[in-house]
Amino acid sequence: MKLRLIAVTFFAVTLGPIAALPPEYESLKAEAERFYAEKSFAKAQELYARAMGMSNIASNEARWVFFRNADTLWRSQAATESADPTKIDQAREWLEQLLREAKRVEDRDGVWVEAQESLGDFFWTRRNQQNWGQAWPCYQQALDGWAGARDIEAARERYLAMVWRMARSLGV
Repeated sequence: MKLRLIAVTFFAVTLGPIAALPPEYESLKAEAERFYAEKSFAKAQELYARAMGMSNIASNEARWVFFRNADTLWRSQAATESADPTKIDQAREWLEQLLREAKRVEDRDGVWVEAQESLGDFFWTRRNQQNWGQAWPCYQQALDGWAGARDIEAARERYLAMVWRMARSLGV
């Protein structure tokens, strides 16, 4: 999978400046985000997995696709009764990989903040898996990221949603 991300990133970097996003990707992303908003994570994951194979998208979009693929994978698997943790563990590893790739503070962009929030949810909101000790550092980074975001209204919405999610899981 890491090789696939490198290949997608390479093609996106070399082709990105000369080409706009392909229309098939834009429609696929719109449909995937609609499913995500409806919390149909398995359907969104299918579409993002297809998008992983597209080589003609910009590097920032390739990172978004990689992130969203991992995020929807663990969320869809968490909703099942499967005892096999393979896919959930793979998704966590992908999210952690995204975080490790941000070596400098300047590399901590919106995808990095989203990955932190996703990992916080991963450790805190899954059924029978609430681990505040692992969730809090991720949530703290995500909250800091949203607190410093330029789009104040969107950041406010995301910040408060995260706080309510943390509190709801505590039974507050």
